Amino acid sequence: MGDAELLREWIVPSELGQEAELLRELSETLGRDDRLRIRREEIVTAVAEACLNAIEHGNGCDRELPVTVTMWARRGGCVFRVADCGAGTILATGEPPLQAADKLDWEQPRGWGLRFMREYADELRAYRLENGFCVELAFAGRGGEEEST
Repeated sequence: MGDAELLREWIVPSELGQEAELLRELSETLGRDDRLRIRREEIVTAVAEACLNAIEHGNGCDRELPVTVTMWARRGGCVFRVADCGAGTILATGEPPLQAADKLDWEQPRGWGLRFMREYADELRAYRLENGFCVELAFAGRGGEEEST
């Protein structure tokens, strides 16, 4: 990312719950940035869902396989890359999204992760890596001082 500055990198084992410390640190980091503080909850939620998908679906909860999360500053906002060792998925299915009422009727309502990522991120991309898969979430900063153009 030529126009971005690497701010943080986290590497967590693929075991559910291991993402908690990363998310706590992320929330604290966002709380110190006037432009991102107002979006803290939606950013943390979207990154959490990307981490959980990477842990569970990408790496199959194999704690020997890492999930790498990088945080980049870019044009008054931030970009996150969540990389796993899996084959990945297609984010755009062409099918209409399920309505909340339909999901509530499921015996085990799941599948909210991609919806949260799509709703909260300003940009969502996914692509294959040489040894895995990456989801990239971009968020524009809001509030605080005026952004320079």
